[in-house]
Amino acid sequence: MPCTTDDTMTLESFVLHAGNRLAYAATEAVIQSPAQAYNPLFIHGPVGVGKTHLLQAIGRTIGKLNTGRQVLYLTANELKSYFHARESLESALESCDVLLLDEVEQLTDAKERKHLLVLVRRMCSDFKQVVMASDAPPNDLSTDIENGRLNIRWGLVIPMILPDQHEPPEQTALDADDLWSNALSVIRSQLSKPVYDTWFHNSRAVMVDGCLTVYSPTRFACDWLEARYTQQILGTVQQLTGEVPSRVIFEADDSATSREVAANSRASTDQRPVHEPSSMPRFFQELKVFFKFHK
Repeated sequence: MPCTTDDTMTLESFVLHAGNRLAYAATEAVIQSPAQAYNPLFIHGPVGVGKTHLLQAIGRTIGKLNTGRQVLYLTANELKSYFHARESLESALESCDVLLLDEVEQLTDAKERKHLLVLVRRMCSDFKQVVMASDAPPNDLSTDIENGRLNIRWGLVIPMILPDQHEPPEQTALDADDLWSNALSVIRSQLSKPVYDTWFHNSRAVMVDGCLTVYSPTRFACDWLEARYTQQILGTVQQLTGEVPSRVIFEADDSATSREVAANSRASTDQRPVHEPSSMPRFFQELKVFFKFHK
């Protein structure tokens, strides 16, 4: 870490609010599992929102963990200097395990952004973590390759916003809409677009008294989500809130009738804990009976 870092920028001193909680959660995930959780991680937002604070907190915390990982924190201007000294850049990257790039929006030259994209791809392919911070989202950082865009869709992009002046300082919990919206942002980064669009795009969720209810358009979609993605949903919610829901229920939401049928079918199993899911969702049980009867 270069001498330009600020020792006061730690995870402990970071002030949480609804507008930065997702970025904070992603930061913690990167610290715990560099190059495995979200790589690259791109956070963006206006000046003063805390982007630099999070970047430097990542480097400082990884350093304290004594994992042997080497961290390199660079501003855009420092990176430009490296671009003009290729041998120095190669040497720095060779020993670097975690690369933190700040003020990426200042890379205004198309050639510089092309170098950045090549650099990010190289680091990720070598299983080295990259975290970038910018005032602007990646789609606004045009370049002459990748169809005119700085394409980092294989990672995670998270916006940060300034706190609501009307929000009490002690209020840090996300409301239900924010929670599910942020959860979907994380899940979207972990799945292919066709899979996400098929199973999660039209979903919604509410969380009351520790019970998470996920609504999906059809009964089939509910059963599929329950069978394939329960643990992923639970892990994401825990990451965002620090708590594991006591129960998770999947309900059809395509009509009042389907909701009533779903509620009746669930009446006898509503008390089932989430860590003991049924061995076979109801849809597949019915399908098995159907084929057995029609043999």
